Amino acid sequence: MEPRRPARWQVELSALGLALLAGAPLLLGRVYYLDDFHGHGLPLLAAVQRAVRAGASPAWCPDVLGGYPALAAGQGGAAYPVMQVLLRVFPLLTAVALFYAFHFCLLARGMLGLLLELGASFPGALAGAAVALLGGPAAGHHFHYNILAGMAWTPALMWAAALTARRRDGRLPTLLFGAALGLMTLQSQPQFVLLAFEAVVCTAPWWRVEVSAGRFWLRLLAGVLIGKLLAAAQLVPEAQYILTYPRPLPGGRFEFLTQVGFGLREWLRLLQPDLFGSPVSGGWHPAPMLYWETRAFVGTGLLVVAVAALIGRRRGPAVRGALCLLLVGAALAAGRWNPLYHALVYLPPFSLFRVPARHIWLVHLGLAIAAATRAPVGSATADASGSANAGAMPDRPGGPEDVPAKGPSTPCGAPPGADPTDGGGVGRRRVARCLGRFRR
Repeated sequence: MEPRRPARWQVELSALGLALLAGAPLLLGRVYYLDDFHGHGLPLLAAVQRAVRAGASPAWCPDVLGGYPALAAGQGGAAYPVMQVLLRVFPLLTAVALFYAFHFCLLARGMLGLLLELGASFPGALAGAAVALLGGPAAGHHFHYNILAGMAWTPALMWAAALTARRRDGRLPTLLFGAALGLMTLQSQPQFVLLAFEAVVCTAPWWRVEVSAGRFWLRLLAGVLIGKLLAAAQLVPEAQYILTYPRPLPGGRFEFLTQVGFGLREWLRLLQPDLFGSPVSGGWHPAPMLYWETRAFVGTGLLVVAVAALIGRRRGPAVRGALCLLLVGAALAAGRWNPLYHALVYLPPFSLFRVPARHIWLVHLGLAIAAATRAPVGSATADASGSANAGAMPDRPGGPEDVPAKGPSTPCGAPPGADPTDGGGVGRRRVARCLGRFRR
């Protein structure tokens, strides 16, 4: 039985409510001011604001370190339309608050749209969106506005990719996919662009595709090209910067590029974030790096539901995609504890980033998708070909009356002459399914 689709106003209002919950400190007139944000982010944004208001190029920021390439580094949003508008119109702190509010809404709405597209019920989609927005990875990066922007665009990118698979006319979904990728590239921390692409590649093979596989992947390739063209103002100076100033590798390539990975202690924090202490309560030792890089709490209740969905027999396509996402994310988040990283540190794009632990965002998304799309007990999850989404019946052009009854002469395959209500020779479960079909 297909979950009832919620009204548009219910979805929009839910996304807004989640965004208000996540941004509660902003409603009190406060601004995130910790770690990288006060020493890097805020001075960078102030320099970009002065430049755009004066009509000058925001290519260089003299207020960070000994000078900082504001455009080539790609984290100041100098070419990001949302940031440009906010910095031109509002005072700095108001612009920052509205920047967070916009991306909280984007993350919640994108996750709701993705989960509903994958067949989740509305309560399940609401729970998954709440986990994505309020869970460890997003909450742990509130003072990394560029990383939060990358997280916010990831579900929207996956949603657009799912639409390219399920719409026969793929022009609009392809443009939406390219636009999401381009906007993400203009603002996000570059590693999260890679994570979003990995999320699409891990989940797309499990989606129900209404067009040929070749056409679907060609659409995604066209979307990637559109996105890169939209982000050319950012990518060209960034490429020049990388070629001119190769990244130093203090301590050696392997040690530097795997210095923040998920070991056993970090995996146990999935159950309890402050299991080994916290910066607030004490008892926490800042190794291998900072606490926020290895926090991925999703909530014990949702974790149990997600695990039940992943190990259960009724794994629909959405749950299988979530499992792939979880396994790939877990393997890459391990960093130095994964023997494959001895080779990956020499291969782009893994050789460009030093924090493998950020792949925990993929694990987090996988758990949220698995829990949200888990089929309720007693509902159908897939047809014989496995083409239906988890928790949803396959789409049919007609109504339930178009479905032929199974069995040679009586509904649900009962033997001739059997009363379908007394379970004679059929079994109670088959009778229940039969009656459920007639109700529908």
